[in-house]
Amino acid sequence: MYWWFLTPTNMSSLAFRLKTAGMNMGPLANLFYRRKRENTAEDAEARTRFDAVVRSIGTQTLAAGMAAAFRSGRSPLFSELVAQLFDQGSRLDKELTLQLLGLPAEQVNRTSRDAVRRAAEELEMLDTLLIERFSAAYAQRPEWVKTLGAPVLHLVMEKIAEPYK
Repeated sequence: MYWWFLTPTNMSSLAFRLKTAGMNMGPLANLFYRRKRENTAEDAEARTRFDAVVRSIGTQTLAAGMAAAFRSGRSPLFSELVAQLFDQGSRLDKELTLQLLGLPAEQVNRTSRDAVRRAAEELEMLDTLLIERFSAAYAQRPEWVKTLGAPVLHLVMEKIAEPYK
């Protein structure tokens, strides 16, 4: 079972909220640190397998697999994935994300992860092809996609393989 919500970023945010609310982090902190250590080997294996898959398929197939994974209901919310990619991307990656959201790319240094998440959330409700456009753009940058972690990469590879089962 994959626990996508136990990423270091999400857990750090949760830990901060719980701490400021005066709650004890004891067992939750232990689970976070144990999961963080386990995640390293799992992510490395998933990235290696993803590289092999990407080398053997075209970008259209990768984009279709990504879109299917993002729509599956088994991945984090699309807006959270976009925010995570924005947060971990290079300046060019961040500019691309802002352009796809219809935001000025020159404001990349002043745009927060949360602002990107909210914009993606709002636009997704209005644009039924948003996920496909993002998937097509991200398929051009598979190295960037690998930052989503093992659970999402496994789901993308599963969706790519579905037609061949």
